[in-house]
Amino acid sequence: MFGKLFGKKNEARRGEDHLWSSDAIRLGGVSREVEKLRENASSVLVVALDRTALDSIAAAVANCEPARATDAFSREAVNVVLRERRKVTVALANVLQPGAKFDADHEVEILVYGRHPQRAQDDAILRYADAQGPRVRVTFHLALDDAWLTQYGQGIVPLMEKLGVRSDEAIVSGMLSRAIKNAQAKNKS
Repeated sequence: MFGKLFGKKNEARRGEDHLWSSDAIRLGGVSREVEKLRENASSVLVVALDRTALDSIAAAVANCEPARATDAFSREAVNVVLRERRKVTVALANVLQPGAKFDADHEVEILVYGRHPQRAQDDAILRYADAQGPRVRVTFHLALDDAWLTQYGQGIVPLMEKLGVRSDEAIVSGMLSRAIKNAQAKNKS
């Protein structure tokens, strides 16, 4: 019970979900964040849910010379690269091995490019992050034009405009993260 209330000391930190107005804007925002995190001596793992997203992200952060992990044979490469400061890796979600540990002595940021319609898929990413401990922070980045979010996004655009949110910045809120979790719970397919 106390773990739920106060968090567990040895698990990865959770960032609030970032909601972008479109995939193109999300791509730019995530690539800017990768650059900023590298400047702060963090390693960055960008997790893509599919090959198309992985290719887009890798191209957007090409100046960071990212390592790519696309299959089971590249799992160890992810861990090796993340042990070094200022390294960037772009990986498919199914490459991450829950429980595998890379033992970094610095901050590691895991930026997940999207959310899966079913929560279990995202939970597997979180289990991988939790195995790394509190030096890791996980943040999910969604876009209103993500396939499973289009049904929910129609009411958000006018709200973004009313709140004065610039089109090139994300909405970040605990309430948003909870709403996404609830939407995933309703999506059983």
